[in-house]
Amino acid sequence: MKINDYRFNQNLLKSFIGKTFNKYKHEKFLFTNTVTQTLGFMIDNKSYEINNDFEQVDFMDWDNEATICRISQTSWDSILPNNEDVIETEINKEIKSITLINDHFVSRAHGVVDYDWWETRAVIFNFGELEVSFEKQDSFFSMEIEINKGYDLINKVEDGKFILSDFEQTDEQTIEVNREIIKL
Repeated sequence: MKINDYRFNQNLLKSFIGKTFNKYKHEKFLFTNTVTQTLGFMIDNKSYEINNDFEQVDFMDWDNEATICRISQTSWDSILPNNEDVIETEINKEIKSITLINDHFVSRAHGVVDYDWWETRAVIFNFGELEVSFEKQDSFFSMEIEINKGYDLINKVEDGKFILSDFEQTDEQTIEVNREIIKL
């Protein structure tokens, strides 16, 4: 059985509660509110990056590559350097809570689990009167990150069942999709 766990670090995200979400930056939107591969955000003047890039992984025999979304601390200037089409959005509000949406995919071959995959689909920052979400697009091969602002953003997150259309369910091969929602 192959186990992959790409959920965001809950302890890191818990450390953001009560701090000020200063701003975020990304490349200019072209047609939709999505960006490719990278976005940055600043909390209490510390910089973080969400990166959704291809990595070599063993998953469902798919060309040994999938996009993996990760969050890490970095310097503000290293996020999208030398890109003239960068947009910065000021928030400057206290983070009241954070909601993590994690998807869990289990593949069974002849009734035996062969792949067990976890990933964070979205992180939603709640400021009381406003929310901002960063969501990994609903494909294992998309580098897109969707950005939303507003209210009740949990209802805008795709249901995670996109993988079911990529596989024919048979007695020999089944895919199960579950979702974990964690409010910090």
